[in-house]
Amino acid sequence: TRDPEPPATSPYAALRRRHPDLEPRLLPKRLMIALSHAIEDESLSRAERPILFAAFQRERFYRQAQARWRTLSLHAELAVVFAEFEAPRSPRGGPLEIPVRRDSPLAREWAIVCDAPGHAACLVGREALESGRTDHHGRSFETVWSVEPDVVRDVARACAQITATNQAALADRVRARLEAAPARPAGDQLRLAAAITNRTLSYLT
Repeated sequence: TRDPEPPATSPYAALRRRHPDLEPRLLPKRLMIALSHAIEDESLSRAERPILFAAFQRERFYRQAQARWRTLSLHAELAVVFAEFEAPRSPRGGPLEIPVRRDSPLAREWAIVCDAPGHAACLVGREALESGRTDHHGRSFETVWSVEPDVVRDVARACAQITATNQAALADRVRARLEAAPARPAGDQLRLAAAITNRTLSYLT
């Protein structure tokens, strides 16, 4: 029998452990922003009440995107954001805010995870060691992005485990939702990948 996996502390580590065949690419911050916005916009356009997770590292990074995430949260079944918040918060009309310790692996990660009944997409990156902390334009991330339902579901489960350590009441609700089979036709996911790619290119031009 397989040994049980340790509790998740890092979406990036969970993805690399479960899917070692997916090779990370080093992407600059500018492209990370474009891909993140593309995934968010495409999810919103489909109106499918997704479960959303996002990792922002610092609280101030999240506050810069807070208005956008309030809109995403209103149209989601559940929305959770991770950053170095002082305490957990569940603001009215906004995503659940989960604090991340500075020494946690998640404190170095960038993530957007969208798991919906009809589509799935994720972007997960870990900041490169040589990436500059003072020059934000020079930051880069070892990154994997995917629209494979099984990959997205594994990352979503890791995020749900991290959420449950802070909000135990959500554990059963999220677990039941993420145990449902991610039955999505391959052709739909290919169209999703093309839509995200086109949106990303639009942000970059």
